[in-house]
Amino acid sequence: MNPLPLFDIRPGPDGRETIRPHFAEPEDVPRLTAQNAVILARLRQGPATARDLIDIALNYRARISEIRAWLKTHENLTIQARRLTGGMFVYRLTAWRPNE
Repeated sequence: MNPLPLFDIRPGPDGRETIRPHFAEPEDVPRLTAQNAVILARLRQGPATARDLIDIALNYRARISEIRAWLKTHENLTIQARRLTGGMFVYRLTAWRPNE
């Protein structure tokens, strides 16, 4: 069985699972899924700065959005971003609280 891609997967018109079209072209899925997995693994180790994540994916903020959507439905977690001085952000995994 293939590992779950860290994307919002929906049944397509032909009944096969597809990624929502605004997320990625089919040929980009392996690369982007790998980036999402590496970022998630890094966040499971503890907080990470934007500088840490940009080494994994230049468009790390898009990857964070995709991971958040996946975490919310699969693990009841989210990624919290906190602004530091100088415009830097630090990201960490936290419990997802729907009323906050």
